[in-house]
Amino acid sequence: MAYPRDRPTAVWLPSMGKAMVIGGKGVGPDGRPMDVLQTECLDPATMTFTPGPRLLQGRMAHTLTPLPGGRFLLAGGWSVALSRTTESAEILVPEGAGRFEPAGVMANGRHDHGAAVLPDGRVLIAGGKEVDENEGTTSWLSQAELYAPARR
Repeated sequence: MAYPRDRPTAVWLPSMGKAMVIGGKGVGPDGRPMDVLQTECLDPATMTFTPGPRLLQGRMAHTLTPLPGGRFLLAGGWSVALSRTTESAEILVPEGAGRFEPAGVMANGRHDHGAAVLPDGRVLIAGGKEVDENEGTTSWLSQAELYAPARR
């Protein structure tokens, strides 16, 4: 890959015939930590990586959850640029070259959490922690949230 990554996610995208590596914390040219916004796609036929779409928000230790209809929800994660856990979410739309779209915000920022699709298509997002290095705070989260995908 072009970027080393700490705690990214990866997913197989049948519509593209490739696996996509998403997010993670990397190291910039100056040697300092950075968010890796650029995704990379692995073509298993050639075993080569090519650039994919860019994330809207840097994130590592996030969840990547399949949604009905072939899209994916990325929720939360740690952002180096923000120096805190993010409450943002975005949708990976794998059609064509792929793209990311905003998916709203959670009540709490969270990383190192879990997520699962419920039978009705909503996503349960639970646990994790919320850290803000700017404020010097860490909270372990015991509450859960539900994400309801927009009807297409």
